[in-house]
Amino acid sequence: MQQIRYIVGAGFSAPLGLPTRASFLERAKDMLFRHPDRYGHHHSLVKEFDQIAKVGIYCKTDPLDIEEALSIIEMENFAKARRTKKPFLDLISDTVEYYSRALEKVEGPVEEEWTVNPFGPHTRINLYGVFVTSLLGLRLYERAHESENQSEPETEYIAEHLPARNSYAVLSTNWDLVLERFADAIRRHYRGSENAGFLRPVIDEAADDEDEDSAAGRVPLVKLHGSVDGDIQLFPTWARSTHKKAAQIWEHGLNLLSQANHIRILGHAMAESDIHLRTLIKAAVLAAPHLKTIDVICRDADGSVRRRYRSFFPFRGFRFVDADILSYLKFLNEWYIQHARDRNALSTALFDDAHEAFMQRSVEAPRR
Repeated sequence: MQQIRYIVGAGFSAPLGLPTRASFLERAKDMLFRHPDRYGHHHSLVKEFDQIAKVGIYCKTDPLDIEEALSIIEMENFAKARRTKKPFLDLISDTVEYYSRALEKVEGPVEEEWTVNPFGPHTRINLYGVFVTSLLGLRLYERAHESENQSEPETEYIAEHLPARNSYAVLSTNWDLVLERFADAIRRHYRGSENAGFLRPVIDEAADDEDEDSAAGRVPLVKLHGSVDGDIQLFPTWARSTHKKAAQIWEHGLNLLSQANHIRILGHAMAESDIHLRTLIKAAVLAAPHLKTIDVICRDADGSVRRRYRSFFPFRGFRFVDADILSYLKFLNEWYIQHARDRNALSTALFDDAHEAFMQRSVEAPRR
């Protein structure tokens, strides 16, 4: 059984309306402008971010880059041993939750064409839903259900776990709940999916380990920067490792990544400043028993993302595709439809075949 690890960055969630690293502060300002009564308490903090622009007079900097802005402010706070981080965390949480409105459209199957619309009538929502279904290794199907109170049988929708061909886990640098929301929708709308979902590590030495029955069938998910639905949120800055629980989170990520035979990176530009993730990958590669491929799918407007990755991964098994995430998700969805043996079911058994087909079709020959 192959060990497959996905790393997802902000570009993965961006098509659903979530802000990226480069757009986060600008989108936060838009939120404040549109709803000053609700979010006015963030105004003074946003003004502080604006003050960072004057650094550009003396040093090369991008004042709209959330990670760079937070790094500068965090150094000032660290040096002066002042200020709680709560205002920054509140701004991050409010911004992520505000721009997560698309997730409210996640629904159940549309009866007329449910294999095409298993998560409601919105195409983009369904593409993400099918991807999460793939990670969870499920087959969705419908069947007639006899009811004592109705003269005709009603349709019910079922999720069953497919025989495991490979093992998956996800490492995310995002605070959002995109993956979790779709797993919740599967459990709400498909019978037999009670144990389907993601298993996030418990970051608490005093907590009991989750029992095996509830953990069975769930895919490990490590959120390297924490999550908006938890009490742990880490700034994506030089000081993230100073958080008392950060080491536990990253240790879980390292353990999972170290087992990988295949690493797939979606929507992460691998900035030069992201030293923590780069070092995590290096440590994992050092420990990995048999790493075969590293695939990256990310938008690359000017070729800089490809160059960064190629300089970081001289590995012969590295492949890069300049594409948006929707292209990848759409390809997977269409592959399932084209190769379906049962037109009344949605099977994700060919997940890895579909991924490989996408890579072979899309990857360009290395530039010399």
